[in-house]
Amino acid sequence: MESMQHDEFANATEQYSRRNNLRITGVPEDQDRQSSESVTNKFVTLVNTHLGTSIVPNDID
Repeated sequence: MESMQHDEFANATEQYSRRNNLRITGVPEDQDRQSSESVTNKFVTLVNTHLGTSIVPNDID
């Protein structure tokens, strides 16, 4: 019973910590380990170009 409660708590905590996360697949990784700012700018460009929306780097946590 205690183990089950622990598992439920761990699952709830994990879900809460991921609530603002979005996993993007299929984007080629850069071999030279770019800065987070560079990756953010590439993502913004990708979204604005292919999804027809308008976001700015400040929209990303």
